[in-house]
Amino acid sequence: YGLLGKKFKDTFGHVGGRILGPFLGGLVGLKKPNNHGVPYSLTEEFVSVYRMHSLLPDDLQLRDITAKPGLNKSPPLIRSIPMENLIGQEGEKAISKIGFKSLFVSMGHQACGALELWNYPLWMKDLIAQDPEGRDRPDHVDLMALEVYRDRERDIARYNEFRRALLLIPISKWEDLTDDKDATKTLKEVYGDDVEKLDLLVGLMAEKKIKGFAISETAFVVFLLMATR
Repeated sequence: YGLLGKKFKDTFGHVGGRILGPFLGGLVGLKKPNNHGVPYSLTEEFVSVYRMHSLLPDDLQLRDITAKPGLNKSPPLIRSIPMENLIGQEGEKAISKIGFKSLFVSMGHQACGALELWNYPLWMKDLIAQDPEGRDRPDHVDLMALEVYRDRERDIARYNEFRRALLLIPISKWEDLTDDKDATKTLKEVYGDDVEKLDLLVGLMAEKKIKGFAISETAFVVFLLMATR
């Protein structure tokens, strides 16, 4: 709601025009999006920072929505279902049996994963793709590796160059990126001492988070830029 806050905006509406409006009154209630002279679109950079598969769990904690919630206000747990059993045509059948309400209530009571290194869902690293007829394809897919490959294939800027383009401070050593010693050691093994080689997705997952943030500063800046559109 901007610098003036929600109460002011609810009382007097959106003020400040196109230039000061987003700062004074925030983005809520803008008369029209600010596209900066470019037709609305989602940029490749937005797609790259929106790769958040680490939020997904390896198992769905299915809850009994017909039972009385416990002391933690969550329905009792029935069983854990591996996520690989909930994708593809067989997954559609399983979800139909579970039911829409049970599925979404269960998901709502389950914490998501953290956007960090080594937290990518294991089942997504060995996906069995299907053709339009629902038949399993012979070659399995490592989605994590594919996401890094897609960014390289589209010539998306590496992490440091990406930050420079956003007028953010680039890193000069691995310790600028993370305080995790194991992560620093692994990054050196993969990229050596050349921080300019760091892939964007890897950097986003390794980046130290601002206190209270679930996503990296780099991704957050892109979200802010896209939200005004």
